[in-house]
Amino acid sequence: MFLKIALVVLGLGLGALCAIASLVLGGIGEGWTAAWPFGLMSMALFPLAFCNLANRKKWARAGSLFMLVVALGLDLALYAATISQGVRFFQRELAAGWAWIGLWSVWQIAFLATACRAPARRPSE
Repeated sequence: MFLKIALVVLGLGLGALCAIASLVLGGIGEGWTAAWPFGLMSMALFPLAFCNLANRKKWARAGSLFMLVVALGLDLALYAATISQGVRFFQRELAAGWAWIGLWSVWQIAFLATACRAPARRPSE
């Protein structure tokens, strides 16, 4: 139980950091604003992913794989939003932008780790 609480608190902290960083990268509308909605979504996605890490009996592998498909869809939407806004905004913030993308990827890696270690089926009890 303590591990689950600690991981959810860690997820909330990382989600908040990702959200704040996306707002800073946007620079009051003058920077890379394509990350704004994704940063705000991270406030829910990070805690969910980290709770899932501690609670592998509740989620089947299919649930984690579903979230990885959602992650792929969100990544493609982020790419499309960046292209639509103009890549030059991302290029102005290149180092910070790549750092934010690395942070954004953490919740996806958590779901991938859970999918890899989760049993394919529940053992018969």
